[in-house]
Amino acid sequence: MIPMQHLMHWLTQNPLGAATLLYMASVAGVLIYAYFEPRDQY
Repeated sequence: MIPMQHLMHWLTQNPLGAATLLYMASVAGVLIYAYFEPRDQY
């Protein structure tokens, strides 16, 4: 596991990488939410 300080330093040096990481995390969160959401609402 990489240290948090190293990760923060990398993110400040790579804003595009940070944006991609945030995008991937949000997409994964939406997919997980959609997968685990109860189907009997509709």
